[in-house]
Amino acid sequence: MKICFDRKEYKVGKKEVEIYYSLYLGGLTSGQVVNKLKLQFSPEYLCLLFKREGFLMRKRCKPFIIFNDSKYSKVLGKWITTKRPFTQLGRDVWEFHNGKIENRLAVFFKDGNPDNYLIDNLYLKKNQPHLLNRRGKV
Repeated sequence: MKICFDRKEYKVGKKEVEIYYSLYLGGLTSGQVVNKLKLQFSPEYLCLLFKREGFLMRKRCKPFIIFNDSKYSKVLGKWITTKRPFTQLGRDVWEFHNGKIENRLAVFFKDGNPDNYLIDNLYLKKNQPHLLNRRGKV
């Protein structure tokens, strides 16, 4: 991908930048604005124009869950605490309702949906077969 910060100045008026920004605020990414309007410059240059005109850029927000005063974010498909000690949400939900889990056991989902953390959907199983199942070597 070519980045357009080559000191080439494009003549873009404030009104045009406002139109681009209104599309951006409408939910399009800077790349989608560039493609939709067939602009000659890169999405990075468009962001630079927004900043130069004093427009605020959207922050990319990661989804998170708060459970039992701990914050969890999704890492490789699993909800993990954001601070040490790192623990999985399923394990913490089980321990909250049923007490400590032995190290050789893992938490599984009855319906197979890893985002369904209802206590009725969780069950314990020995860890070894779980690892084999994930690798497809059962």
